[in-house]
Amino acid sequence: MAKETQWFGYGSRILITTQDQRLLSAHGISHIYKLNLPAMDEALQIFCLYAFGQKFPHDGFKKLAMEFTQFAGELPLGLRVMGSYLRGMSLGEWEDALPRLRTSLDGEIGEIERTLRFSYDALSDKDKALFLHIACLFHGFRADHVKQWLANSGLDVNHGLEVLTRKSLITSNVGFLGMHSLLQQLGVDIVRKESIREPGKRQFLVDVDDIADVITDNAGTGTILGIMLNISKIEDALVVEESVFDGITNLQLLHWDYCPLRVWPSTFSTKFLVELIMRGSKFEKLWEGIQSLKNLKRIDLSDARSLKDIPDLSNATNLESLLLSFCTSLLEIPSSVGNCTSLKTLDLSCTSLVNLPSSICNATSLEKLRCRSLKVFPPVPEGIEELDLSDTLIEQVPPWIENLSQLRHLAMFRCWKLDNVSLSRISKMVGVSCMQITRGDKDTSRYVEVNIRWFSDFLNQWTLFDQKKKKKKKKKNQWTLQTDMLQICLPETVYISPLSLFFIRNDFKTIPDYIKQLPQLKQLSLYECPSLVSLPQPPDSLSSLDAENCVSLETIDGSFHNPDIRLNFLNCVKLNHEARELIQASVCKHALLPAGEVSGHFIHRATGGSITIHLKERHLPMFLKFKACLLMIDDEGDVDEEDDDYDEEVIVYGDYDTYPHSDHYKKQDTMRLSCRVDGKQNGVTTRYGSSVHILPTPRAFTDHIYVFEASFSLDQCSNPEGESELVFDFKVHDYFWVIKECGLQLLELPHVHEHD
Repeated sequence: MAKETQWFGYGSRILITTQDQRLLSAHGISHIYKLNLPAMDEALQIFCLYAFGQKFPHDGFKKLAMEFTQFAGELPLGLRVMGSYLRGMSLGEWEDALPRLRTSLDGEIGEIERTLRFSYDALSDKDKALFLHIACLFHGFRADHVKQWLANSGLDVNHGLEVLTRKSLITSNVGFLGMHSLLQQLGVDIVRKESIREPGKRQFLVDVDDIADVITDNAGTGTILGIMLNISKIEDALVVEESVFDGITNLQLLHWDYCPLRVWPSTFSTKFLVELIMRGSKFEKLWEGIQSLKNLKRIDLSDARSLKDIPDLSNATNLESLLLSFCTSLLEIPSSVGNCTSLKTLDLSCTSLVNLPSSICNATSLEKLRCRSLKVFPPVPEGIEELDLSDTLIEQVPPWIENLSQLRHLAMFRCWKLDNVSLSRISKMVGVSCMQITRGDKDTSRYVEVNIRWFSDFLNQWTLFDQKKKKKKKKKNQWTLQTDMLQICLPETVYISPLSLFFIRNDFKTIPDYIKQLPQLKQLSLYECPSLVSLPQPPDSLSSLDAENCVSLETIDGSFHNPDIRLNFLNCVKLNHEARELIQASVCKHALLPAGEVSGHFIHRATGGSITIHLKERHLPMFLKFKACLLMIDDEGDVDEEDDDYDEEVIVYGDYDTYPHSDHYKKQDTMRLSCRVDGKQNGVTTRYGSSVHILPTPRAFTDHIYVFEASFSLDQCSNPEGESELVFDFKVHDYFWVIKECGLQLLELPHVHEHD
């Protein structure tokens, strides 16, 4: 309608909205803004405006209002239509409506379906088919996985994904395909309407009730391409007969965890099968004889504890993934696995499987191999990239390992019989980037020295730690590190490539001073090194230091200068006064340490968890950056309930999720600390922001200090006249800990004075 920009007056703003990005590019429009969906709290307000005529729900409706908002996926169209539909209804009517809407979008609020279907109807037949595949089967899957699965489907998948993305019908985030929940429901509805009364004649079966009807009545047909059954949603026991797959002759995907069948159906057709996912199932064996398996790409029978035999895989030349972890009755793998020349991942984490067929070396595409309980290893393909020999009964590193030129990751956890890893042959492993070795020998009087001279020139992450039994008394570590050898063992690439060092549960007293000469050192973990007494000056590149449970640590020879560093000195109870002062005064993102008082570096201090700072003849600043120091003491009592206001940001303390000992941090071993900052001026309170910090809980009930930096911005201008004040409120939500004292530094706000 408005073809030329010259038709508009000077200063005019022209806004064009469309779901098709190519339409904008075709008309030379380069300034494109992608409008994101509203945040959850804003979406809830939009929904409530239509449902209640106000920005918050009525009493008793909050939980349901949240559920409807989540179901709408924050889509404004869905929020408006659903809110308007529910307005004036009783609580019981709301409860009845939600499961009905989750089943189908048509009916009372068909406006949503009509609006969304407009974009679907404009697609080509092939793109429509791809849309339905993603809606019913592949939401949340990797894009490359979908491309492989549909390689022989006749669909132009690459082009189709581009079209669906361009028309905003799907999203692609770091390689994973996403689809809005309402669009996904639209796709399911379209498939359901293919045959409303006879679900066995549909392409895809995803609804548990429909699948149960088809299985119980043996009503499957050749139309069915995919079945995804979540059996946990079926309330009644499912009666399944061996003839259940008789009519389903074109099945491509079968996802049926905990299948109760004990005997595999003899009439099951594998001709078009691409994926077989049946974790935790009851059968002892699959099909008999040699079957047509040319389309088969993935088998996942994990936790099928009754499974005793794997079928002949001679024709599975396109099989890429075979997952058999926790198949406790499985005794052997057929030699035909060597015919699986496309196999990339093989998981044999089975307790009864003690041998591999020698033909495994013919699976030349194999990249990842995980084994458990094996006693003897035949040579594996030289192209393998990840090798997990954990829990095996090997006594030495296999001699063929020196030929694995592509190996990047080697794991050997809990290798009880491993006597020596100081093998010269490993010096030829020139590409390993991560090596993790523990023995956990039951005889703790014996210990093995790890000679790390053979670490490759490309090694950039070391993990050397002791796997102690919890019930054993403390004895010498089973692995000891010769720190005087460390310098000559370091690869040359540590000066140009990021380096992580994990020296866990070692018995050394110091670490070498030259560690400060490692310009690319990012992570240093000294977790539970009980004899460590001192730390040298760390390099400025260090972003994470974990010295938790170093109970003998006393001194730190140098300060920290990286503003992004995370420091963990949890339970380091022998730290001297100078070390504690140094940590509190250091520039850091956050730090946790035992201490009895807030350092004098924090000029604003108060008893308890709240502190108020008056701004002398100043209005509220638009930006606020501060450093807080909180003294937490053991004081069992009531837990502070978290307000709904503390939901803007969740900060997980440190990088402990990347450490090899991260299994220590379970939910019960963490506590939540909330921070809220308000500004007050002329009787009006303005929220700067709030956050919730998740911290590891100190094991020793000793006073601990938590130091962190934070910043917040106002989303509105303050009154330039009148005095103002800042109110900082901190709370610990834990049964055993409270805040005794808090200290504060304002980092970018001069000319203030304290008033508590």
